[in-house]
Amino acid sequence: MNKRASQGEAYEPTRYEHIANVLSHGLLFVTSTGYHVCELLFRPHRRKLRYYLHIVDRAAIYFFIAASYTPWLTLRHCGYPGLNLKWIIWLFACVGIVYQYTFHEKYKTVETLLYIAIAAGPSVAIFTMNDRSGLGLMGAGGVVYLLGVIFFKLDGIVPFAHAIWHVHVLIGAGLHGYAVYSSLLGPDRLNPFPDVNKLHVEL
Repeated sequence: MNKRASQGEAYEPTRYEHIANVLSHGLLFVTSTGYHVCELLFRPHRRKLRYYLHIVDRAAIYFFIAASYTPWLTLRHCGYPGLNLKWIIWLFACVGIVYQYTFHEKYKTVETLLYIAIAAGPSVAIFTMNDRSGLGLMGAGGVVYLLGVIFFKLDGIVPFAHAIWHVHVLIGAGLHGYAVYSSLLGPDRLNPFPDVNKLHVEL
């Protein structure tokens, strides 16, 4: 991890931080796409493959939730509670993954409530942040996800409910990704353009 950015400057992530971001977000979408393609092509065959891909698809959601909070709790000053909260989120994500493997599709309401608790619970950290820029977009993304859960639970009742859920996921992830880029990783919102006089080119 690079040192914290000075006031008025954007944080410069390391190569490994960029890789972690790409992997965490890519994992969710690749596993979900893989599972749904398998469902489309192999149903009702290859039951075991479909079963395990479904577990990985659901487990990736916990990983994605924890990965969505990590940049905020790492790059924003949240005090002592925020530092501990980052590790608690990852611990609960691991518990969720083990739960998913152990009780896959057995207790669907518990599973949904666990997702919501792990996703919404850590938002209390915003009250300890000294800089709250970008959190409006994060909150909007969270609301989009929560509205999508309604359709997720309406599978088999509302036509295309699962597809509508996936649209909510794309919009929520887009809002979260833009919030991270615009507020944590991208150009500094207070000084979006580099000062040409300070540029130094080595030949």
